[in-house]
Amino acid sequence: IVPVFNTEDYLKDCIDSLLKQDTKYSYKIVFVDDGSTDHSNIILDDYIENEKVEIIHKQNSGIAGARNTALKNICGRYIMFVDSDDLLAADAVELLMSVALSKKADIVEGAYIEFTGTQPIDYEKKNEQASGYPWGKVIRSDKMINLCFPEGYQYEDTIISTLLMPGCNTVCSIPYTMIKVLLKC
Repeated sequence: IVPVFNTEDYLKDCIDSLLKQDTKYSYKIVFVDDGSTDHSNIILDDYIENEKVEIIHKQNSGIAGARNTALKNICGRYIMFVDSDDLLAADAVELLMSVALSKKADIVEGAYIEFTGTQPIDYEKKNEQASGYPWGKVIRSDKMINLCFPEGYQYEDTIISTLLMPGCNTVCSIPYTMIKVLLKC
């Protein structure tokens, strides 16, 4: 699930990182254009014929609303959130799903690297415990059925650590970098 709002400068790289996954697992990417006013919607529509891609255009309601729109039609055993200005490692789906299935995990999360522009910050975030961010992890989809992100609030993703994780039996962290996270500072 990829919420998109005015990220035309990063979106194509994000999409390409998602489409070029080296994995035996099948997956679908749901992009929710949350009323972008730049060219993000045009970039997304260039991928409309790709069988791995579903694009939803909607009026702006914020990142929580975009995620909730995609959650209404969950079709896989696991879901993953990726922000539209982030890059997914080429083997992220393979590594996360292999651990999820072998350990029957509810959540599996990898490490991440933060970067500004094209410059990585020279450290990796390796978590002993899974973070409260929705991105960078696979989540068993049935765990999200009765959850939604609160709309109109900052830190809407706190539901991951406060509501989702306490209801999970098996949460795993693996030490491989799954995602590059853009810092906009």
